[in-house]
Amino acid sequence: MNASTQVRTHPSRVRHLDRLAGIFLIVAGITFFLYGPLHPGDSGEGSRVDALIEMLENPMWLPAHLLGLTSYACFAAAVLAIRKGVTLDPMMSRVTGVVFAIGVAGTIAMLLHALAFTGADAIRAGGEGTFWYQLLTWNESIVNAVWALSIAALVAAGGLTRTAGNRIIMPLGLVGALAYALALATIPFIDTFDALFPVASLIGIWAVVTGLMVMLRKH
Repeated sequence: MNASTQVRTHPSRVRHLDRLAGIFLIVAGITFFLYGPLHPGDSGEGSRVDALIEMLENPMWLPAHLLGLTSYACFAAAVLAIRKGVTLDPMMSRVTGVVFAIGVAGTIAMLLHALAFTGADAIRAGGEGTFWYQLLTWNESIVNAVWALSIAALVAAGGLTRTAGNRIIMPLGLVGALAYALALATIPFIDTFDALFPVASLIGIWAVVTGLMVMLRKH
């Protein structure tokens, strides 16, 4: 056994990283749960450009997305702590590596999303051809949707291996993450799956419960 493995598997280090992972998951879950209801909506009148401008100019745009940014960042930090803590089986090791990378990209994307309110005037003047409109469209339909799918992968792998959650609460996270992914991937184009956004709050519940389990587990 080499020195790096000894450090990695030292019980006190594992307990410390479990506490960190648990705290990050709990904060991620709470902020994600709040992010959805606080996200501004639109009146349902006018074009998609009008609806977007209405949301961007809502004073709750920035506070809501700062919660989303906190949630995404804490999810990434929690995955890193899990990855650096207990010894993972090959499947969970690969999953956490990919989820962490996507989590970092998603956090950057959420930061840009939060700052998009600064482009409201440009979108009003240029419509769908503006930089900010295109950024928001592809940011949500690709980057954020992939982020949601990565959370689904984390929920499944974590539940099956009992590294993050278990098979009992796994359906909560899976339903929430898949609903979020579908709603995000389609919202710039159609309204059919907009009703799935509230279902995404199940991600927050899964994260809080899983965070408590990770903090309290014994090795």
